[in-house]
Amino acid sequence: MKSAVSFLLAAVVLLCIPARTPAEPPKAVEAVGHFGVLRHAGDESSLGSSPAWGGTVTLPFARRWAVDVDATAGHLDNYDSDGIGYENRRTLLTAHLQYRRGSEKVYGFVGIGTGLQWSEQEGRFRYQQYPTDPRTATYRDPENDFAPLGYKAGVVVNPKSRLLIRGEVFLQHAYALPNVMARIGIGWRF
Repeated sequence: MKSAVSFLLAAVVLLCIPARTPAEPPKAVEAVGHFGVLRHAGDESSLGSSPAWGGTVTLPFARRWAVDVDATAGHLDNYDSDGIGYENRRTLLTAHLQYRRGSEKVYGFVGIGTGLQWSEQEGRFRYQQYPTDPRTATYRDPENDFAPLGYKAGVVVNPKSRLLIRGEVFLQHAYALPNVMARIGIGWRF
């Protein structure tokens, strides 16, 4: 968590340094599919980490500005050998205002935005009503939340023709702690 925040701050500082060349980020639409790690956040602590996957579309509208629309999903499975525990399915849909610096071949970006989160948690827990009578119970808790603030920073590389490689860190608040993602993607510039 601390390293992700440090990365975002460093990216903001680097992007604010004046450029010596007149190069500009691309003006074409970009679509990227991504895969990475999602730390599922809650109000009291992290629920755990899981693989995450999704896609991003970047729509430039000015010289160094773009709108970034992002969809991400992750599924955390945290059961012990007795079947006690929980699983959490989380889907995030966000839109970010993105500031970009660089050229057609390589550029860095920072973004801030808002979105929605759909989360469903279910599981089994053990309790004892009487000392000699342990019981288990199941629960299911669907939630739909407004995710009021999100931040992202990363780099896009164009190694060949229209092919893109994108790496980024993404934090999205829906609870006291943010969901944190680190991911890499492959995409196409149209």
